[in-house]
Amino acid sequence: MSTIATTPSASQVVPVRLLSAKRIAFFLILLGLVVLFFLLELGIGAVHIPIDEVVKALLGTTESQTTSKIITELRLPRTLAAALGGAALGAAGLHLQTLFRNPLAEPWSLGLMAGSQLGVALVVTTASVVGSAVLQKLAFFSHPSIVAGSSLGCIF
Repeated sequence: MSTIATTPSASQVVPVRLLSAKRIAFFLILLGLVVLFFLLELGIGAVHIPIDEVVKALLGTTESQTTSKIITELRLPRTLAAALGGAALGAAGLHLQTLFRNPLAEPWSLGLMAGSQLGVALVVTTASVVGSAVLQKLAFFSHPSIVAGSSLGCIF
C-alpha cells in the first residue's frame, strides 16, 4: 500500500499571522539582548566600566572625563564597527544564498575568498617590492588599496 503526497488546496491552506503576539515578544526579547550585549561590550576592557556609567557616558551626563573619553572615542567606534560588520556579513551571506538558490552557498565554496586572498597578496607583495620610500609617501592609500585588491580579486 502506497501513499501519495498531495498539496493542500486553497481552502485547506492556513494563513500565518506575521505579527502574532509570540513573534513580537520574541523579537522584543532579542532586541533587548542586543542592547544589553552592546552596553556590556562598551563596559568590558582594560578599564572595567559599570553599565550605569556606560549609559551616563552615552547620554553625556557622566562626571568623569576619562570614562567619557574611553567610551565615546575608543570603545563606541569599535563596537559600532563590529555590529555593522556583523550585520553586513549576515546580509551578504543571505544575498549569496538567495542569489544562487542554495542554502549552503558561502564565499569559501564559491571561490570568492580565494580570489580575494589572491588580490590582497598581490597588493602586499607589490607594496613590498616598491620599497618603503615610496610607501611612506603613499601611506594614505594603504587601506583602500588592500580593499580594492580584495574586491578585484573576488570579481576576477
